[in-house]
Order: sequence, then structure tokens, then C-alpha cells
Amino acid sequence: VDDPRSALTEADGASQDVIMQCLRSVWGNNLNIIGEEDEEDVGKEAKDNAESGNDDDVFDKYNICKPSTRKIDSNLLSKIVITDGHTTADDDKNDGTTIAGDSDTTIALRDVTLYVDPMDGTREFVEGRVWNVQCLIGITYKGKPVAGVMGLPFFGSSSTKDDVVNQVGIPVICALNWDKCTFVEQLNMKRKEVTVSKGGDDSWRNMEISLPTNMKAAESSKSEKNITVYTGDSKRRHRERCIDFLKTWTDDSSVHMDLQVVGGCGAKILSTTARGLKGTNSNAISILTPGNCSWDTAAPTNLLFSCLQKFGLKGKCTDLFGGELVYDSTGFNVTNDLGGLVSIGSTAMEYHDKLCQEMRKDKDILDTLLTRYWDTKESSNGDTTSSRDKN
Repeated sequence: VDDPRSALTEADGASQDVIMQCLRSVWGNNLNIIGEEDEEDVGKEAKDNAESGNDDDVFDKYNICKPSTRKIDSNLLSKIVITDGHTTADDDKNDGTTIAGDSDTTIALRDVTLYVDPMDGTREFVEGRVWNVQCLIGITYKGKPVAGVMGLPFFGSSSTKDDVVNQVGIPVICALNWDKCTFVEQLNMKRKEVTVSKGGDDSWRNMEISLPTNMKAAESSKSEKNITVYTGDSKRRHRERCIDFLKTWTDDSSVHMDLQVVGGCGAKILSTTARGLKGTNSNAISILTPGNCSWDTAAPTNLLFSCLQKFGLKGKCTDLFGGELVYDSTGFNVTNDLGGLVSIGSTAMEYHDKLCQEMRKDKDILDTLLTRYWDTKESSNGDTTSSRDKN
């Protein structure tokens, strides 16, 4: 392909079209869907095709089974076994079980928003780090993530030429954290069958298998306490400051820090969650770049919240200053301009809170990330002042 980015743009649009048509074939056009490729033509085409039943174009072009010929089961979750009590990261036994269908609750469709990212990690794909690529569908209720699906199309791959589907199946992680109903399941999808992972090498708790760059992280920490930090390779000031603070704090303590460079917002959060489940002393924190969007974070942060609830662990997700991430159901504001921090484990949470405090005190960081929110004007000598400077 002469222009891989153009090809990916077409693939992203087609993928989102398929996802939206499948969803609308069951729940209709009143379902609120906000997608990364949500240009007017993509969204309009999906709605028009759902109304007319004309789903031939994109499905025929890519040889995909049509929702009109293979109906989508909207009652799949009713048979899921969920836990009544907490399990631990090292023990799957629980205090009791029930069926998800027993927890059915009627909610208004207008309060539900789906965020779709057909390919999280475009740069990772283009540059060959395909194990970081994910397909994300996050579900929010009244602005809070409550469910999500994370597809890992290149699980265990080092090349897009690997036939992942036939060799190991595509892992699809499904998570729900709703009221008293919490579950996390990994489906392994092949062309002709779907199985549920029961643990072992293919377990969702061992996702380092699909993230080769992180495989040494679990083995490199020999101290009693450790923290793994997942971040991209950006040289932006906020990232450098966060890493500097973490290095200083860990150097002055008995905590060992592993710094892992990982691309893709979903991959960072997934790595953080999986690493935090490795044991009692396992801690992880990821630094998210300012400019990540709701469709990047909705599904993976829900996975984190679901794991915290299921296993009785501690963790949190905020922007760099300690505020909540953005989930605007109107689609007008979908960008987290203030970046993000995701942590799991008591030590990681302690550092998380300290980082937020330092970010709030750092004038350079404030000027870099918050200038757009202040009224600015240029003085006669060319200096820029804001309303903040006067206070």
C-alpha cells in the first residue's frame, strides 16, 4: 500500500460502519453512538442502511456476515454467571454466584451512550507494533463508564501477516460494572467458533502475551514493592515531569519502578490493569496524553473499574489534575485536554494523588494545558497575559 494511513482511514470508516449497523439492527436509530470516525457521511450511511435494511455495500465488500441474515442475540448477557462476593486476583473462588439475567434493570435508552473506536493505536499499526492495536466499544450511563468491549485483533502477533484468527483466536474482553452485577470475561473468537477463556496462558489476566514489549515488566521487579509505569514516547512536558517525580519518589523509597513505553491509550490502560492483578504488591500507573478522547478511554477504564470491583482492589482514573474524564453524550466535547492518570494498587494510588497535587502546583504545566480556558490578550510589548496572571 502506497499510503498506509489513507488505507487505514478507509478501514476505520468501514469498521465503524459495520459496528454501527450491527448495533442499530437491534436497538434502532435512537441508540446514541459516538465514534472516532464519526464524520457525517459515516454516521448517516449507517443510519440510512439500518432504516432501509440495505446493509449490502460494506458487508459484501469485506465479506462480512450481514445482520439481516444472521441476527444478533441481544440477550447474551442474561446467561453470564456473576459473583455475589469478591474474588481475589489469585483465586477464582467466590462467595456465591448468580445469573446476570436475575439483575435485569430497565433504564432509559436516552441515558446510554456508546463510544466506538474501530482502531485504537493507528500509529502502532503503521509502525508495526500491532499488538497494541485494539477495537473499543465503551458504554456509559449518565456519563459514567459501566460496560465495555475490547477486541485485540493481533493478539500475540509481531506481524500483520500472522493468521491470528486461525492460530489462537482473537481475544475479546467483555466487562460490566453495573449496580451489583460485575463480570469480566475473555472470549476467544475464531472464524467458526467462540470459546470463553477459563484461565491459563489465554486468560485476560495474562494480557502481556499480546503486549510483547511489556513481558519483562512482571519479572524485573525484585523488591518487596514495585510499580510499573506505562507511557508513550512523547517528549511533552507533562510526561517528563510525571516521570521525573516518580523516579525521585521511588529512588527515595524501597519501591522499584519499571518504565514501559507503550503506544495506544487502550493498551496502556489494559497493561496497567493486568499488571496490577499480578499479586498483592503489584502496582501500575499509566500516563495518558492530553488530547485522548472518550472513545479511547470508555471501554478500558470500565475494565479497570470492573476488575477493582470484582477483585476488591484499589485504583482510580482521573485527569492530570484529579478531575473526571470527559464523557459528553452530545458528542460536542469528547476530548480530554487535561490528559489522564490510571492507577491500580495502593502504592500506585498514593503516587497518583501526589502527581495530581504536583501538576496543580506546576505553573509551566498549568500554562501549557490550561491556557485555552483563560481569556488571553497580547500587550504592547508582545507578552501574553491572562486573567490568571492577575489573581
